Amino acid sequence: ITGTLKDWRSIFDSIADLIFIQDKDSNFIDANKATCDALGVKREDLLGKKCYQVLHGSDKPWPNCPFQRILETKSPEIEEVDDPHIGKPLLVTVSPIFDEKGGIVAAVHIAKDISKQKKVEQELRDKEEEYRSLFYYSADAIMTLIPQDGFTSGNPATIKLFGCKDEQEFISKSPADLSPEYQSDGTPSTVKAQEMMSLAMQNGSHFFEWVHKRINGEEFFATVLLTKVKLQGQEMLQATVRDITGEKNTEDRELKMRELKEEIARLKGQLQS
Repeated sequence: ITGTLKDWRSIFDSIADLIFIQDKDSNFIDANKATCDALGVKREDLLGKKCYQVLHGSDKPWPNCPFQRILETKSPEIEEVDDPHIGKPLLVTVSPIFDEKGGIVAAVHIAKDISKQKKVEQELRDKEEEYRSLFYYSADAIMTLIPQDGFTSGNPATIKLFGCKDEQEFISKSPADLSPEYQSDGTPSTVKAQEMMSLAMQNGSHFFEWVHKRINGEEFFATVLLTKVKLQGQEMLQATVRDITGEKNTEDRELKMRELKEEIARLKGQLQS
């Protein structure tokens, strides 16, 4: 180690975290450049002053002050401090310094600015709250499921669509319980469901038509959009289900009308020939 690295003060002042040393009576003994810059004072102006007076503008220690705790525990303590007087949230670690008899004579404070972390955490909470609101109030039936384990949640529209009494009853059912034994193409629902979920997990999403079944056994046509999502570190699927029975009935009626018209036209042709 050469040059300025031999100089303890240079090393101390090069650290970006706020570091200061106080005696057992909470008086500043030393502080690095980052601390002085953050407080807008010179080092010599801090020495001998109470830390809580300078940092918090108070005549007594900060509530849950980690330094006050180490006087009892004699072990390092960590505390998040978000005091408007400081102007930024800090993660503070306080470590005791002992004399030869094991008594605490001073402590080292290391304070890390966690403003960016707190901002990201708040944005995440806002997104989660937005998702919960959209999930809960959506007119579409929205549910989440883990392919191997089954349903994990269902919004009020889901509960209503399948005729369940509450969410707990819904998640107690497997996808097979809410489908007839076979789909329209003759494929067993259990087999085809796995195929649909596998496609969604592989491609990120998958849209298809499905025959569902309510708790009372009534079957209905639906469209299903499966989307792969990651919630709380777990990859799962979000399913959006829409009942299209009315549309299917309209299609069937239109098809029957076309077939009837074609049959009438065919018979007329026979009579004329």
